[in-house]
Amino acid sequence: MSASFCCPTVVANEGEPVTAQVRALSGLYNDWARAYPEPKRTFELVAGRPLSGATMATLRDVLRTMLDHADAEGRVDVRANVRRIAGFLDDITRHRVVKLAPDRFAEYVELTGRYAAASDRPSPDRRASAVGRVLSRGFLFAVLAAREQLRSPASGMRLGLRARLARLLAHTHGLGPGVGDVDLRGGRLVARGLEDPAVRDLVLHYLRAAVEDLGTGRRPVVDELVMAVALLNAALAFAAMRAGQAGRTAIDGASLGEGLLETMDLAHAEPEGAYAKVLVSLAGGLDALWILGSNGKSIDTVSE
Repeated sequence: MSASFCCPTVVANEGEPVTAQVRALSGLYNDWARAYPEPKRTFELVAGRPLSGATMATLRDVLRTMLDHADAEGRVDVRANVRRIAGFLDDITRHRVVKLAPDRFAEYVELTGRYAAASDRPSPDRRASAVGRVLSRGFLFAVLAAREQLRSPASGMRLGLRARLARLLAHTHGLGPGVGDVDLRGGRLVARGLEDPAVRDLVLHYLRAAVEDLGTGRRPVVDELVMAVALLNAALAFAAMRAGQAGRTAIDGASLGEGLLETMDLAHAEPEGAYAKVLVSLAGGLDALWILGSNGKSIDTVSE
C-alpha cells in the first residue's frame, strides 16, 4: 500500500500518521486483496535484476539517508541530495554492476550506498541529456492530456477533446498558445528554487513518501522512483504556471500543493498497461532526477 498525493490531506501532511492506522489499513488491504487478488511479486532494481528483501530494505534506507543529508551547518540542500541519489543509482545500474552475483550485488549496494550517503563530498552536477529534456515535455503533455480527458464527457466522438489535445501538444513543445487555463508561458519568469521553507518541506515530504513507497513490485524500483520524480517535475511546472498567472515571481507552498493535486492522477495508471509503459519511457529514466536536481528549473526546456 502506498500514499497517494491525489489526497489533499496527504499533500498537507495532516491527520493521524500511518503508524497510528496500521490495523485499519491492514483490514482495508486484506479486503482489497480478496476482491482483487494480485500475483505474488518480486523486487527488481531494474528489469532482470532481482533484489532480496534485505537488499530492498538497505536500498530504501540509503536513499532516505541521502535525501536527508545535511551540510556542516545543518542545512538540507534538496536538489544536491537528489543529484547524490541520481549519481548512486547511475552507479549501481551500470551493466557490470547489475550482472554481479546476488551476494556480491547486495554487498556492493551496502558498501557504496552507505559511503555515498555519509560522504561530505559535493554531489555530482550533471545536466540532463537533450533526449531526457525532450521526453520531459512529452511527460508533461501526458499529464495535461489526462487532466483534459478527466474533464471531458466520457461518450461520443469527443472531437473537441481531440482538438484541444492537439493544441496542448503543440503548446507543450513551445509551438502554440495556451489552451484553456493552461499557459506554460506564465511560468517562464517564475523562480522554482526551494528556498521557501514551505516549498522545500513539501518537496521533502513528497520525496520521503516516494522512497518509503518503493518496492511495490509492480515496477522495478528505479522506474518507481523515476515516475515519482517525473510527476514532481510536472507539479513544479504547474506551480510555476499558477504562480505566474497570479502575478507572483516565485512558487510557494500553496501553488506547489495545487500543482501536486493537478498532476497526480497518472500515479494510478495500471503499471502493466500499455499507457503506463509509455509513461515510464517519457519519464526519461534518471534524467528525471537530474532535471529536478538542476538549479531551479523543473522542466527546463519548457521555460527556455
